[in-house]
Amino acid sequence: MMLASLLEKPNRKIAGRKGNAHHSGFSHILKDFHDVNDVETLLQMNNEKRIKFFEPLKYVYDRKCIHTLSSYKFLKVPFAQYFKSFTVVALVPEHEDTHKNWATRYESAEGDMQDKISDKIKYLKKDLVYAQETNYHIKFDPINFFNFQHTQKLVTDICVHAKSDTIKIPYENWSQHVAKSRVFFESK
Repeated sequence: MMLASLLEKPNRKIAGRKGNAHHSGFSHILKDFHDVNDVETLLQMNNEKRIKFFEPLKYVYDRKCIHTLSSYKFLKVPFAQYFKSFTVVALVPEHEDTHKNWATRYESAEGDMQDKISDKIKYLKKDLVYAQETNYHIKFDPINFFNFQHTQKLVTDICVHAKSDTIKIPYENWSQHVAKSRVFFESK
């Protein structure tokens, strides 16, 4: 979400609409294309239904858009059958303590905190099995969003893979996002 909102406001090359639950200005173009229930439904669809499901993407103004998918299970979707050009970026935490930080961040955002953190860690570890798939083009540890050079390299790599003009992230915008988000990534 950080990358989507970071790119959305300063650079209109990335498609999006006003508002969503995260108040970032980023919005999903496809409904029912975000969480684990959505991927289960999508994987059960036949080819014809999937073509119809992805059809709204044909009408995106400049054919560039970002979709934030909340499960690594989306890596099982055969995107190459439905898109001639796409880039899959897997945000995969590499270190065990990052898992705890992710779970803590998620629960603090949801307001539940300690009693559910271990459940979130179990979910992440279970879901990470799908991240071992090689059905992505770029792998990135989300903690590296706090390093400007790593974040810019990620955006550059995405642009290169997508055969698009390189997008330069305005440093001020990046530092504002980092300042707002850092509290959710630090150990509690």
